[in-house]
Amino acid sequence: MAANIPSGNPAAAASLYFLPGAASFGAHIVSKWVGVDLNLVNSAEELNKRNPLHAVPTLELPNGTVLTQNVGILQYVARAGKAPELVGGDDAQAQAEVLQWSAFLSTEVHEASHVVFFSKRFTASADEDQVANVRSAGIALLGERLKILDSRLAGRDFIVGSSKTVVDAQAIPMLRWSAKVLPDGLEPFPNLMAFYARLIKDDGVVAAAEAEQMSLDL
Repeated sequence: MAANIPSGNPAAAASLYFLPGAASFGAHIVSKWVGVDLNLVNSAEELNKRNPLHAVPTLELPNGTVLTQNVGILQYVARAGKAPELVGGDDAQAQAEVLQWSAFLSTEVHEASHVVFFSKRFTASADEDQVANVRSAGIALLGERLKILDSRLAGRDFIVGSSKTVVDAQAIPMLRWSAKVLPDGLEPFPNLMAFYARLIKDDGVVAAAEAEQMSLDL
């Protein structure tokens, strides 16, 4: 597949190592928005050869460079697709806000969900009650972080600015996970619910979900 990605071989496509519905879904959405074709690779063995953290998303560029952090990958795909408006355009404040909220999702929301999904990593105890306590703390932390994001969306259609950015794409999989693990789903966060309902009708979001054979239903 051809890709509009600068490289020594302009006919080559970058490879996105992904898991269906995982954090890599954000980069997949952005690729649909900007018309950049990516080779989708769902292989733990191949991923682990390229990323010592064994985590998605991982993006291997045609020149062999490997990008392993979501914030950087989203920026790259948007700019490779000649869509600087998705990362703040030429305005320094807008660029900073995109990076700020992208980092918030990666370091606050995503990390809180790790405590929920991988509770055993966050305690030295093998006691199941202790693990359950860690998971409960993670659920509470995730709720606190989503409350901040919900407040941010009050009176807004998008997280940054008046049109969609990479941050909106990045948020979609995290809201999907959160709805499944929080006791009341996204019900306590009406702005997030409305945001998610709007975004899952977006053509690029739908196309990425179909390619990953995943449902966007909460």
